[in-house]
Amino acid sequence: MSLSELLLLNLLNFSRLKFNIRSCYDEQSGLRDKKISPINKLHTENKKVDIEEIILKAKKIRGKNFTEG
Repeated sequence: MSLSELLLLNLLNFSRLKFNIRSCYDEQSGLRDKKISPINKLHTENKKVDIEEIILKAKKIRGKNFTEG
């Protein structure tokens, strides 16, 4: 697992939202990627997950900026 995947999982953990992360195949690029889909009832109406929104929620919960050392 790469560092970016670990950081994303960490952010998802702190966001207190439940997400399903699974591997998916991108036919255009021919690469495997992670697909993140929400499990929460409020977020299941075929909405895309906004990573920036997750980061902002995680920052609010943690009370600090993740981009700072």
